[in-house]
Amino acid sequence: MDFAELAEDIAHEAEHALFLTRQIKQIDERVANLYADADPAGIVASAPGVGAVISAVTAGRIGDRHHESAIWHLATHLVTRIAACMRTGQPYALRDVDDTPITEAEGRAIVKARYKIDPRRRENVRYTRMRERRKQAAGQESQGSRCAPTGRPTKTKPTSRQVA
Repeated sequence: MDFAELAEDIAHEAEHALFLTRQIKQIDERVANLYADADPAGIVASAPGVGAVISAVTAGRIGDRHHESAIWHLATHLVTRIAACMRTGQPYALRDVDDTPITEAEGRAIVKARYKIDPRRRENVRYTRMRERRKQAAGQESQGSRCAPTGRPTKTKPTSRQVA
């Protein structure tokens, strides 16, 4: 490929990227307008981790769960709380376990003090997961369910004959 062709390809890709960037901006504006119409009081955005960009939230008590499990666990709780706020028409308010209103800084301090995972526990969970992944990679995983798909043939025989 000569330089002129390469320059033309790059110009075309840059033009395409600019077009997509403009589309994303238009979609972001449309979403913002729809959100403003749907929730003019900003109740949903008052929940922690929700705003222009949804941020990841972690909690110590679920720190030993799989990453995706933790995300779904938190999402379920967050959506439930947001729905309650929408029903009452009140913005989300951080509270301690005894229902005392707290600031974000106080909440962070509480989580750090009460829900910290012991480093030995974290290492044990990490070791156990790594051992299981190695077993699976070596094909040594147990077949927990006869119906579960696996990467190898099952060791069971059919229980009934199928007649054609």
